Amino acid sequence: MSSLMIDIFSFIYGTITLAVFWHKAVISLYGRPQKQVADLYTSTRLEQNRFWDMTVPSPHYRAPLLPGLRHELVTLSTGLKMHYMESLSNTKTRTLIVLIHGFPDSWCIFHPLLSSERLVDLEADIVAIDLPGFGGSDDLQNYGPDAMLNAITETIHLLKQRYLTAEATKCIVVGHDWGGIIAYRLAAETIGLMDRACMINTAYAPLMKANANAVLTLTKPHLLAWRKAPFTIQHLLVAWTAAEPLRAQLLKSCYIFMLNLPLWMLRRNTITIEYLLDLCHTRGNTSITAVPPVLFETSNPSNNPRRDAFAQARASSFGPGHVESAVRGAKYGHSVKVRSRKSDRLPGDWLQRIRLYREGLAADDWQLVPHLQQYALPRSHNRTTFKCPVVELKDAGHWPMLDSEQGMEAMVRTMWWMVRPEYGLDSAFSSWIVTQKNEINTKLYG
Repeated sequence: MSSLMIDIFSFIYGTITLAVFWHKAVISLYGRPQKQVADLYTSTRLEQNRFWDMTVPSPHYRAPLLPGLRHELVTLSTGLKMHYMESLSNTKTRTLIVLIHGFPDSWCIFHPLLSSERLVDLEADIVAIDLPGFGGSDDLQNYGPDAMLNAITETIHLLKQRYLTAEATKCIVVGHDWGGIIAYRLAAETIGLMDRACMINTAYAPLMKANANAVLTLTKPHLLAWRKAPFTIQHLLVAWTAAEPLRAQLLKSCYIFMLNLPLWMLRRNTITIEYLLDLCHTRGNTSITAVPPVLFETSNPSNNPRRDAFAQARASSFGPGHVESAVRGAKYGHSVKVRSRKSDRLPGDWLQRIRLYREGLAADDWQLVPHLQQYALPRSHNRTTFKCPVVELKDAGHWPMLDSEQGMEAMVRTMWWMVRPEYGLDSAFSSWIVTQKNEINTKLYG
């Protein structure tokens, strides 16, 4: 399929998705009574203050409303301020676990892990970083692989220096969604940066490409046969059936085509991005879906678990508000303060954040900057095989692994197993794990 045909298909499919999302957004968002909107806004602002307040004096910004957690910053060689949340102590230990979130989240999606008492005895420092442009981290000038992967590599490098001893330098990276895509690339395209990696609800671009090519290879002979005999529908039906994995993935990924439309189309339809965020926050989020379906109405307005869970998810995505970023004592970077004022309705500068999808981060080539060359691969090394053991937690949607009881148990046990393999995993939870080691798993979209 030619590049022009792919571009035409992508534009048409993205435009159709934009139209569908816009229609649903108008019905969903503008159909809410103003009292409910105001109630949700107030609840979201309270959660933003809880998650992002950094007003306790230095040297450590202990989160007053998040016991046991602490806001920290690390400044890169470019001057970029990277925000992360630290759990437990900051004493040097034998293991560092770095948690990397995805779209449209922040460190907050890992709050259950950071707060878990089950990990206190793990003898590991656990930190959850905010990707550049998200949460409390500064913006990048561009979001392609050169800028983003070098920023994350340097962040991990500096965190290793801050937390690990000279004798014990085990670093484990856990990536979720886009954080997993980034961690996959670093596991395959750097050496010595991490000792083990764990992926949650994510994809590896070379595998996705191989899967797509495999499906196209299966369908091509039947399509060619149908072209020669267009009245023989059987060939077309066989091709349609063979393409089912690819069709299913295209349907799941329809929003990606929308986010790659020309920016002028998205600027005029930001309501669709707001609707997309609401879908991300509610679909599969058991802390919201497990309670009665009435979202805001309750006999006791001060006690509404569904509304509060929704507000927490929104506050996690939005990042610091203008109060949290500008108040005296906050140490967030200048760009964090700027984007907190972008919009009262949808704070966070989302036209910038969707650049994760637009600038080749998943698959384009990149090079490590000179001062990080210690992690560079020799030219002879394959850049699609992993240079450290990699495990994938399967059957973990965007939320269940982090907010369901069984998912949390699997995640905690997996972290124990990665840090202390001698503890092993029992059969009830080993089924969650696909060990990928140094090879690409070739199953279709699993």
